[in-house]
Amino acid sequence: YVTLGAYNGYDGTNGQTTSTQSSLTPTLNHGNGNGVSDYKLQLDQFFGTSEITAIYYRGTTTLLDPTNIVQWQDHFSTWRLYITQPLTVNTDLFLGAANGEYEYVNADTTTGNFTSGGEFVGFTNSLAEHLTLSGRYDRFEYSKFQGEAVSVNGVSAMVGVPMGNALVNLHYNVNRSDLNGLNRDVRAEWRLIF
Repeated sequence: YVTLGAYNGYDGTNGQTTSTQSSLTPTLNHGNGNGVSDYKLQLDQFFGTSEITAIYYRGTTTLLDPTNIVQWQDHFSTWRLYITQPLTVNTDLFLGAANGEYEYVNADTTTGNFTSGGEFVGFTNSLAEHLTLSGRYDRFEYSKFQGEAVSVNGVSAMVGVPMGNALVNLHYNVNRSDLNGLNRDVRAEWRLIF
């Protein structure tokens, strides 16, 4: 299958002022937050009733500088590996781990990098023939292997609606950290299966 997606984010940093503090009231990404792009590769393999999924992301995120003066970018590559196990006829449990490498640049000059890692667990429930509901809990650590790590906890809710040979997925994600405050984003995916 191939997946087409759209992303609309809410940023926890107070990017509209000269303050460097994060804000507890996220705002919709403004002009300095444009320029996001990413690519995703996914492999699914069944072993009996269990399924193993491997996902690789590569992309760039524009970072919101609180001063609105300097334009930063984050070039990232991350992977996820998880297993899905049926619990009942309509409910699956999945759990896995993730790791990421992040490189900060400004004006095409490398300024630093760090590694993140974490775990997640969730479920998928087929409520009806044409509707699935999923939930997930994530725990990550920025700079996981580099001393003082910053923990991030997040939850996600997903709804999937099959439509012929396509699948429409809606994601709502919320995460919280002492570093970036509260962040929310909404994603929509249109997955073509062939």
